[in-house]
Amino acid sequence: MTFALCALLLGLHALWVAFPQGDPVTRLWISSLIYIPTFIFAGLTCLWNARRHGDERAAWRILGAGLISFGVGQALYAYLLLVRQDPPFPSVADIGFLLALALYAWGFLRFRHPPLTRWDTLRLGVDVAIIMAAVGVYAWQYVLWGVLKAYAGQPVAAMIGLTYPVGDLLLLSILLLISLRGGAARGPGKRCWRLACWP
Repeated sequence: MTFALCALLLGLHALWVAFPQGDPVTRLWISSLIYIPTFIFAGLTCLWNARRHGDERAAWRILGAGLISFGVGQALYAYLLLVRQDPPFPSVADIGFLLALALYAWGFLRFRHPPLTRWDTLRLGVDVAIIMAAVGVYAWQYVLWGVLKAYAGQPVAAMIGLTYPVGDLLLLSILLLISLRGGAARGPGKRCWRLACWP
């Protein structure tokens, strides 16, 4: 039941993104508010179903807390944007967003993984480093440098602005580690499927 509701919310979200309706004001309200129930309910679902995952339940609880933190951050941002109509940057909403990034990383790292030999660890590290270096070059050219220029003379805003793309790169590297570590032991795609679904 909970998975069906999550899938329904995700489907409605995707439908709105693909086919937005209404005047600009209506679109702004819906696009700002539609994230909130999706993330809050997904987080509560993780917390509720964590008990089914044995020794991985701590990881699911942390991920659930991260989803809820993002939902709270989005609610705060929506209030600043729609009610106050002048969202500052940085703002209190960034606390929820940045906390969510940290909780996602922590939660993913708490999942079990098969033991690796020293050689496998080295090879895995090199593989991930090569991929992340390629992505990092692209991010620097098209994202990070733009953030630094946009917030020149605003060190706090620049630091927080850089945290988002750097945090995304960190999460990507962690997901790559999980996928490469678990692929042989769990079968292709099974780990990633477990990260996205609940039994």
